[in-house]
Amino acid sequence: MKLDEIYKRANSVDGIGGMTVNERLHASGLMELFDISMKNNKGFARVILEALKVDEPSIFKIVGLKKQSNSTTTPWDFDNENPRVFSPNGKDKIKYFNLLEIAMGAPLTGKAYLINSKNEKLLIHQRCGVPPIWNTAGNKIAIPIWTQKLFKGTIQKIGIVDIEENEFILYKRTFNVLAFNGFNGNEIYGIDSPRHKPKTFIFNISNEKIESKIKNYW
Repeated sequence: MKLDEIYKRANSVDGIGGMTVNERLHASGLMELFDISMKNNKGFARVILEALKVDEPSIFKIVGLKKQSNSTTTPWDFDNENPRVFSPNGKDKIKYFNLLEIAMGAPLTGKAYLINSKNEKLLIHQRCGVPPIWNTAGNKIAIPIWTQKLFKGTIQKIGIVDIEENEFILYKRTFNVLAFNGFNGNEIYGIDSPRHKPKTFIFNISNEKIESKIKNYW
């Protein structure tokens, strides 16, 4: 099932805010897909729960993540205690420094570093957005990168740190504000501009155009 169909089913449920998680899954017809995803692809199970407006702490508990935070996980509200910074395999993490609004009331930006199991620190980019998202294997992380574009102003692109290939890839496609929901295989799922005219997207890193690639990244 495509991401658009999942959100369509979720948005069709009346009174979803007063329902339990199981009631939301049943009412939307997503229970079977969710059960399959919990067995084979927990990242996609997370996408389903987010579409059903399940709160973040409950999502972390249901999909089996151990670390929790009192913070939310949005481009406007994020901190380094959030589970999104930790790789699923427990080997690496992302740490942000000097997170600030890019303008009053706007999303956050700051320096982001990759920190490995040896506590070695590598700067990913000076202008990273939040939140990042790891793939289910824990060997790649997608992170929003803020940049300027003529006639469009400040926009975002997707950067990928590939730990196994020792490289950083920045892709050409542009977005307004990225909110990632899942990173499974080669596909990143998310919403562009979640507060204003939100639009779901699927970003396949195997066929998107690359703007730049840095090999031997560390």
